[in-house]
Amino acid sequence: MRSQQFAFEKAKDISLVKYKKDGKTFEVLVKPNSVIAFREGKLTLDKTIFAEEIYSNYSKGERCKEKDLEETFTTEKNNNEILTKILNEGEYHLSTQERKEKVEQKRKQMLQYLHKTYIDPKTNICHPITRLETALDSVKYNVDPFMPAEKQVAAIYSKLVEKIPLKKSQIEANITLKNYQIGSCMGILLKYGKILSQDYNEDIQATIVTIEISPGDFERLMSDLNTATKGDFNMSIAGASVGSSSGSGSASSSSSSGGKKKKKK
Repeated sequence: MRSQQFAFEKAKDISLVKYKKDGKTFEVLVKPNSVIAFREGKLTLDKTIFAEEIYSNYSKGERCKEKDLEETFTTEKNNNEILTKILNEGEYHLSTQERKEKVEQKRKQMLQYLHKTYIDPKTNICHPITRLETALDSVKYNVDPFMPAEKQVAAIYSKLVEKIPLKKSQIEANITLKNYQIGSCMGILLKYGKILSQDYNEDIQATIVTIEISPGDFERLMSDLNTATKGDFNMSIAGASVGSSSGSGSASSSSSSGGKKKKKK
């Protein structure tokens, strides 16, 4: 065992994931730049771990007792399931490369959030991504790879508006769906916005859902609803001009209908 431990200590390309529960510590050796990819489903377990052994203290070469594993991981059926739980829920310090990638990923999320949530108050349309990117860079903000994008935007909003005019914009829409469509469409509505109310209209035998969405999500919401209902739904919108996600075109305060046109008799 000591020879194996020595071999691990000599290896430069390893990292450590620690899982702590009920006063016990479980440590697993992993390959560098692999844990985040594993958690995102991009790497398999065998491509992530450096060794299958689970340690209570790797630096001292102490392996976990079988009794401790059985007492702690009561729902896991085998060693692979235990390793998977440790990798998914354990403490892990990002490598320099992983941190750089996560920061860039979060930066893009912040830009997308700005693009879909805020408009130029002068034109009432979304700013192009490139313009938002220039403004974000000029603020010289250190992006936190773990904090939600919307919270980070809120933290630097006062500085951003000094660089670029911004106004938060939301669209309130009434979407009329047949009762059998509610199940397939509710997830779509929740994905893109906040549901304000849901009322059944007995006269038309349908449910009217009032939803608040960001301008940048409008076209994707319409597209997904068209797919789910085959175009058989109605939507009425009350609000200011809305820029499309590509920054071109607009829909003014009006009513719009999804899909199928009724044939004239």
